[in-house]
Amino acid sequence: MSGKREEEITDLLDAIHNIPEFLARREQWDDEFFKASFLDVYDRKWAGKSGLRLRDLYEGALRGETLQQIYSKGKNEGPNQPLLPPRGRGG
Repeated sequence: MSGKREEEITDLLDAIHNIPEFLARREQWDDEFFKASFLDVYDRKWAGKSGLRLRDLYEGALRGETLQQIYSKGKNEGPNQPLLPPRGRGG
């Protein structure tokens, strides 16, 4: 796997690893801080390259939208390439 792909995956995991904590403590969670500090950081760095916009996905999921509904709004192109290479292949 290339260094850029590894860096993107690391940034993606850094952005989403807090979601289970949010679900457990939703009433106490500072949602705007989470979006600005994690999702937007990923989006600014990678959305133009990968097409994946985490804030749109997160907000759509909270509204109960499917991925198809979120992607059809035009803001979120969806990933341009798989995040991980197929199993059994190095990168």
